[in-house]
Amino acid sequence: MSELITTDCGDTTLDCLQKLIAYSHLTSNVPDSTKPNKLLIVRIVETICGCFTGPQTDESVQLQIIKALLTVMTSQHVEVYEDDQRDLRANGDSGGGREREA
Repeated sequence: MSELITTDCGDTTLDCLQKLIAYSHLTSNVPDSTKPNKLLIVRIVETICGCFTGPQTDESVQLQIIKALLTVMTSQHVEVYEDDQRDLRANGDSGGGREREA
């Protein structure tokens, strides 16, 4: 029963993050309050990626992870730069993103 609750909470949480990003309530220009030299969106992407625990991750959670990451990458209000990708890779996440426009 606790697995079901965890999966439901994970689905709901990821869905909420995805919607906050999609509707521009979370943007890329907000600094992380715990690490001022880092952007909040980087920590959000790290959190989203951290929900994947391997092949045993529930398929509905995997779908929500993909939806949230696609929303980050396609949002007009979020910019993930090359430096942010390096930060994500250094923390063990796969990273990915758009390059900074010249």
